[in-house]
Amino acid sequence: MTQEIRVPAYRRSTFQVALLMFATFGLYVFVWAFYIRRACAALLEQEDQPLWKSIALIVPLFNLFLMFDLGKKIQGVGWRADPKHEDGSLPWLGVSVFFFNVAARLKADFAYVGLLGFVPIALMHQQFSRAQVALIGEAGTPTRLHWLEWIVIVLGGGFWSFVTFGYAKSVVAVGIAEPHERAWFFSCFGVAIVLLVLFAFFSRRAIAASLAMHADPSTDRIAPYSAT
Repeated sequence: MTQEIRVPAYRRSTFQVALLMFATFGLYVFVWAFYIRRACAALLEQEDQPLWKSIALIVPLFNLFLMFDLGKKIQGVGWRADPKHEDGSLPWLGVSVFFFNVAARLKADFAYVGLLGFVPIALMHQQFSRAQVALIGEAGTPTRLHWLEWIVIVLGGGFWSFVTFGYAKSVVAVGIAEPHERAWFFSCFGVAIVLLVLFAFFSRRAIAASLAMHADPSTDRIAPYSAT
């Protein structure tokens, strides 16, 4: 009798990940990296250290290597699901996260570009989620958010509502917001909201397509390991 080994799937949609990243100002990347590494290790039948490598993202320069490596792992899972559609941009998407982090720390109006730092992670997660569902089916489909995640989202949403109201009144914690500063903030904030809506729409379609791939797998796909 053949029994598939249980894969520790990370069952979050692209929209859920993007929303959590946005609500936590990027700090959710540590949680995301842990679960993605763990799932990738199982799907690729590799040994890894998801906890320590996720914590190590706080180490400058070394975190560039870790995110590049994580992109390679997601690329490997994608190849396993469909060798014909390998995405070579994933490792570089991982590295690009730090561009947004650096931009957000600059004392310039365009620092608000940092609000879009969730985008590379969301794009990486979309590729992972599609491949995971294609490989293991319903066991990899997104589930509802945990109550603690909802608390984080509500708190983050409250903060962004406060900041937006402050800019609308031209008053922020450090003083009066200049017109060009407000323009950068509202432009980047508006783009972020639009992208969140798009991720919500396209992630549903991606999951549906992946379930179809699982039901009718490609002949050259490599399925997850199974043992007696």
